Amino acid sequence: MYKYITCLCFAIFLGLLTQGCVSLSSLQNDGDHHFTKEEIEAAVELVHEAAEEGNPKAQFLLGLMYHSGEGVQRDYAKAAQWFLKAAEQGNAEAQFMYGGMYIDDGGLPPDAAKALHWHTKAANQGHPLAQHNMGLWYFSGNGVRQDRVMAAQWHQKAAEQGDAKSQNRLGLAYYFGEGVPQDYARAARWFQKAAEQGDIGAQAMFGMMLVAGQGVIRDRQKGCALLRSAAEQWNNEAIVAYNEFCAR
Repeated sequence: MYKYITCLCFAIFLGLLTQGCVSLSSLQNDGDHHFTKEEIEAAVELVHEAAEEGNPKAQFLLGLMYHSGEGVQRDYAKAAQWFLKAAEQGNAEAQFMYGGMYIDDGGLPPDAAKALHWHTKAANQGHPLAQHNMGLWYFSGNGVRQDRVMAAQWHQKAAEQGDAKSQNRLGLAYYFGEGVPQDYARAARWFQKAAEQGDIGAQAMFGMMLVAGQGVIRDRQKGCALLRSAAEQWNNEAIVAYNEFCAR
C-alpha cells in the first residue's frame, strides 16, 4: 500500500503517471521494502503540494487517498473536493470517481443527475467503467430516457476495451436482441471473452450455449465445465442448467 503511494507521488513529478498506473492493488503488499512513517508523510506531502499547485493527476491521487484512507485518514468530503478539482480540469478518472460518490453509499448524498453528468464526461473520454455505467443507465432508464440501442452502444465501447461486465452485457444484448439484432454467434463470442476473465454470469451463459450448440459448435464437456464453475460460485442459472444437462 505505502509503496503504491510513494511510487505514484514521485511518478507525478517525473511525468510518468498515466491512468494505467492507478491500480489500488498493483503495488500493495510488496515485501521488498517497508516504508517508514517519515517516508509515507513525505510522499503524502509531495502529492498535496502538487495538488495545491493545480496538477490534476496529483489532485486525483489525493482524492483517491482520502477516499480509500491510504496514507491519510479517510475523509469523503476532502476526497470529493480533490476529485472535483481534477474533474473540472478534464481528468477522466476523477470524473468517474466524483460521479460515483453520488451513487448510493458512494460517500455523498445520492444524486443521480450529478452522477450521470460526471460519468457522461468520463465516458466520452473513453473511461470503460463510466461507459459501462452509461450502458446500465440507458438500459434501465434510470435518470435518462430508456434506450436499449444506446445501452448496447455504450457497452460495446467498454467491451472493446476489455471490460468483462460490459462484454457480458453485450452478450446478453445479442442473445435477447435488445438494442441490437439477435445474433447467437456474436452473443457467444462476447460471453466467451467475459467468461475468460472470470465473469460468472458469462460463464453460465457461454456454458449453456456450448451444451446446446447455440451459436457455437456443440461441446458438452467444455460447456458443463463452465456451468460447474459458475454453479460453484452460486450462479442460480448455472446450478439449474448443470443439474438438468450435466449431472447425469
